Amino acid sequence: MEKLVKIDPKSGKIDFLKEMPDGSVVFTCYHAEIEVPSNWQDHKLAEIISSDVYIFALFNIRVYYTDEDYDNKNYKTYFFKYITKIYTCPNMISEGRDENGEKTLILEYGEGDRFIRNKNIIMDSKVASTMLDLMTLGYFPSVIDYEDIPVYWTDVCNYNGVGLDSMSQSSIDLIVSELCRDPKNYARSYRHKYRDNPKVDPKDWKIINLTELPKYTSVFASITSGDPKSKLISICSRIRSGEKQKTSPVEEAIM
Repeated sequence: MEKLVKIDPKSGKIDFLKEMPDGSVVFTCYHAEIEVPSNWQDHKLAEIISSDVYIFALFNIRVYYTDEDYDNKNYKTYFFKYITKIYTCPNMISEGRDENGEKTLILEYGEGDRFIRNKNIIMDSKVASTMLDLMTLGYFPSVIDYEDIPVYWTDVCNYNGVGLDSMSQSSIDLIVSELCRDPKNYARSYRHKYRDNPKVDPKDWKIINLTELPKYTSVFASITSGDPKSKLISICSRIRSGEKQKTSPVEEAIM
């Protein structure tokens, strides 16, 4: 797997970006692309506003340094992470599909196009809510190490002026540990996968939609959540497979 180069707006000089006197940051390479899930638009993780896109700053950038690189599909991938949303200004927006066949939104840039409209980003409490959507709706991309997820979540809230008085760090750790699953077996949490093999790829996890979690934990949880059709399918599947059931706190209380 190609090692990604991490970018932070506050880091030093980057050879394909240049800060301008007006506060914008522009591309200096021949061509660049940002690709995110198409359904990010449904939950305001990526909002098209006129010619700009207001997007959560957690994505990969494909950089083609020259026209020859572009013709030969020879690009370098960089990972961009920042603790808020940014306004970016692509010269073209197209649709594509990822390796799993899911629809994606591709933002395309040429030399001189603005990657960040203005690097002086204002705090926005709504971004903290967006972060919660990323987690609970299953859209948080597998681009950072598992152990860094709770830290990143906390940093997003703190930067955007949202205190965590009602949600302790241990609560965040617990939510992350339950929603992060083994991508090859959603019934198994990533933490158990890591416990069994500490050398596992720290990015080999998948966050699932919160509403999908019960069907991977126990028959009881499946009965008490979701729509009726999903309940039946989940119950029959788990009973037929003979999977070991996980007793929920509610079950323990009423038994």
